[in-house]
Amino acid sequence: MKKFFGKLFFLMIGTLLNWQMPTMAEPNISSESFQKLIEQGKTSFSIASTSQALLVISDTPSSNQGKIWLWEKSKDGWHKDLGPFPVTLGRNGVADVDQKHEGDGKSPQGIFKIGLVFGYSSKFETAMTYKQALEDDIWVDDPEAPDYNTWTKKEKTTAKSFEYLHRKDILYKLAMVVEYNTDPIKKGLGSAIFIHIWKGAGSTTAGCVAFSEENLQLIIRKLNPSMNPVIAIFPYYTNPN
Repeated sequence: MKKFFGKLFFLMIGTLLNWQMPTMAEPNISSESFQKLIEQGKTSFSIASTSQALLVISDTPSSNQGKIWLWEKSKDGWHKDLGPFPVTLGRNGVADVDQKHEGDGKSPQGIFKIGLVFGYSSKFETAMTYKQALEDDIWVDDPEAPDYNTWTKKEKTTAKSFEYLHRKDILYKLAMVVEYNTDPIKKGLGSAIFIHIWKGAGSTTAGCVAFSEENLQLIIRKLNPSMNPVIAIFPYYTNPN
């Protein structure tokens, strides 16, 4: 009897050790659902001419981890082209609509144009505009600086706070600018939001969207400026159907 309860005890411990918290199911997004989602998203511009979109959705409403898909629109409507790929988000998740501010550690919620591609190499195979980041290139994140939320040279700014675009690690080896708070630029609403290489699965960012270099390269090579690509960032949602 003692041996029986001993085996039962170890069986229960093994079960507990192998038990994992249940996670929310991956969103099953139809073309119709995506159309509604993209139409309802917060944006400061018309998306009527957009036919290429990156969709980012966090794994739970408050998660700093998520998934990314590339969607494209044809005469038959929207369809998934790449993904889902795992991504990391701001350490504090996704901000509520219009609640993003400098230093909050959150990724902005809404739909934003994708700007230039940049990186450490002199060139990269992409149809998007590409710019090499040199060692004196910075992005200003000082809300009090006149060149807040812009790319400039270190010697040309009086900003007290900025970020080097040619880092000592690989995070910005390849990246894209998210046109968040860039037109117009509003003081303190957040800056330097990029899509870039992650530190690794399960890591977080200060507000950017990051994922593997391999998948980032795949997506950047697919992007076409004539399709007016955007990125749509949302917390985990209920299917809008």
